[in-house]
Formats: sequence, structure tokens, C-alpha cells
Amino acid sequence: MSGPLHAIKSLEVHDVKVYEVKNQKLSVKTRGKLELLFLPEFDRFLLSLGSFRYVLSPNIFILASLHEKRAYRSYFMPGVKCHYILKLKTEPTAAVLGNLETIFASYSHLTYQEGQQKELEAQLKKEDPINTSQKTSADYARTVGKYITKGGEGFKQNMFKFANYLGKGLQKKSSVEPQGENQLYTRNIDELKSINDSQAQCIDLDRAKVIVLE
Repeated sequence: MSGPLHAIKSLEVHDVKVYEVKNQKLSVKTRGKLELLFLPEFDRFLLSLGSFRYVLSPNIFILASLHEKRAYRSYFMPGVKCHYILKLKTEPTAAVLGNLETIFASYSHLTYQEGQQKELEAQLKKEDPINTSQKTSADYARTVGKYITKGGEGFKQNMFKFANYLGKGLQKKSSVEPQGENQLYTRNIDELKSINDSQAQCIDLDRAKVIVLE
């Protein structure tokens, strides 16, 4: 099929550094804003950051780790004759982190390094950045615990109170275009695809540079 490949931008994760591990050597591939793009034609998600293009598929295993040096969180994933490490260099909002891992869990096999469940829950139990006396949803934390224990049924849709405040604050104090709901609230996988969302940003990609494994 000719012509560009249409994609819908579902999520942005800021300050991500991508490493390539090849022949026992670690090298930096790129750093910047990671975009998660949904490809309706293939029903897949594409990770895009600079020259790094990676399509998720059901046969891919992604390992999440909390103890990588100089990183808030890291993800190990296989490549062609190599491996990649995605390091979140700064702490994302709970909504962004939850939505990122919902996509990983729904379109690949997401697992966690053994013995890190409690620490994972602690990362997701964040305080409201506007009002530190209000805690984030305990129900969400319990859902995450069940998800990790069972190996993956996806995350249930829960809204974080602090994301609401953050969204309002951004719209009032910033002149830039407001962030999409996927940046502000935890969403289910169908909502993250945003196929029927008229506000979703559509992007045309060079088809030759995107390899989708069936």
C-alpha cells in the first residue's frame, strides 16, 4: 500500500532517553519527548522519539525496572540483534505513567522486575501537587497491585484528583495549547486510541520508515 501511514498521537512522555545495547556495549541513541502514536491501519502503537521508531506487538516482552541509574523508571525491550532501554529521566505525572503502562500492557507483555511491586505502588501513590493534604486514589493503587499480581488485565479507568487541578492550572497559567485528556487523566485502552476523538492530533508518517511486524 502506497501513501503515508496515518497515526493518532495518544500520549507524550517528556525527557526520555533511549539506549541501545549491542555486542555488550551501551550507547545513547536519542533523548527528548517520547510520543506514543496509534496506527489504526494495523491496530498497533508506535513509540517515536527522533530516529527511534518502535512498534509494539503481542510477542514483545517489556521489563520495567525501578533501580536504573539516573532514571525515575526504565523499560527494557528487545530489538533486532540488540536491546533497547527507555529511561524516564524525570518523574512523569501519575496519569502519564499509568497511561503509558496501560498501552504497554495492552499491546505487548509488560512485566516488572521481581520484588519491586511495593515500590511501584509507592510511585503511583502520589500526593496532589496543588493540595498535598489530598491523596491520590487508593482504589487505583489496589488495581495496580492486582494487575501486577495477575500478570495483566490492563488498568481500570480512574481519575486522579491532582490531574484535574494540574489541568486547570495549565490552562489558566499557560498560553500554550492545553494538553489532551490522555495527559491529564488515566484512561482505558479504547480511550487512549482516540480513534473517534475529533480533538486528536493526526500525523502522517513515512511508511517506508515504519516496519510493522505481523
